[in-house]
Amino acid sequence: MYTESRIDSYAKNYTVLNGHGRWINHDRMDIVWLPYVVRDWRPYHYGNWVWSDYGWTWISYEPYGWLVYHYGFWDYDSDLGWVWIPDNMWSPARVMWYVYDDYVCWAPTPPPGRRRATPWDPTYRTAVWTIVPINNFASDNVGRYNIRNFTRRDAIAVSRDAPSLKYIQSRTRTSIKKTNLRQEKVDLGGKKYDRIRLQERDAQRIKPQRDEVERTVLRQPEKKQEQKKEKTKRRQ
Repeated sequence: MYTESRIDSYAKNYTVLNGHGRWINHDRMDIVWLPYVVRDWRPYHYGNWVWSDYGWTWISYEPYGWLVYHYGFWDYDSDLGWVWIPDNMWSPARVMWYVYDDYVCWAPTPPPGRRRATPWDPTYRTAVWTIVPINNFASDNVGRYNIRNFTRRDAIAVSRDAPSLKYIQSRTRTSIKKTNLRQEKVDLGGKKYDRIRLQERDAQRIKPQRDEVERTVLRQPEKKQEQKKEKTKRRQ
């Protein structure tokens, strides 16, 4: 009697991820999803923060971001890169925070039983943490402001909480309006998931940047790349 493999079962349940990555059996993390992306890609990097009824909420520019940045965990594998571990609990952004001096730092919250190095740890800093000046925190495509040369002075206090709206507004001397998000239910594998969407005006504002991410950041599996090259040759 044929028994569907666990990997096939995940692919069948999370159809929104099909074509954007592959499911693998990881020796430490069980079944995980590996996205097709450029080499230096990291989660919570290509998008922007908005202030909503949920607090700081991550708006992703990847087409599957509504799922993988609001459900589950991300963990870093030195050989594979970032992989996603599914979970059913929704969050506006499952990240760790550090606010230090003139910078805001964030990285994906690790799955239970795992720890994340600080932004000052040179080992995985450039691959794990996104670190931006406070003045750029509320900007569109915030990852482009990421800095690499980051050191800590012990005399300056560090906060591990998300920055408050009042704090960001006072430091940037700007007024940040609350973003109204639409929420809809999506059925995946017989389970209901919440998908948040921007209002049309806000969605249109960031559309060029979403398109740019799809062109330059997302990658196709090798078979699709070969087929695309073959079609290009036939046209020539």
